[in-house]
Amino acid sequence: MHLICLLAVVPNGQTLAQDVINETEFLHSNRPEAWAMNYVTSITLLSGLSVPRSRALGSIEGGVELDWIPQLSSAQRQIGFNGIKEEDLNKAPIFGRPASLSGFRGNLP
Repeated sequence: MHLICLLAVVPNGQTLAQDVINETEFLHSNRPEAWAMNYVTSITLLSGLSVPRSRALGSIEGGVELDWIPQLSSAQRQIGFNGIKEEDLNKAPIFGRPASLSGFRGNLP
């Protein structure tokens, strides 16, 4: 029984009853959906990079990066179905993520 179950999954890496949709839609940059994806992506790109400096071997620093997310107006939230449907993008007023730095060998080439 185990061999039959294994043979049903192994040939193509998925179960035989699973429908797989391999369809990709490419959005032009002037579509409202593309604007919304660029907006949300820019929120998550926090400026966590700074000037490199030497750290002691084995040292660890930790912190949290926070960003304020401005509220979008009703007109800016009209993005679904090519600008027809209003989406709720005002879910959270802040975005945060943990950050850590660690020290390795002193002078890397």
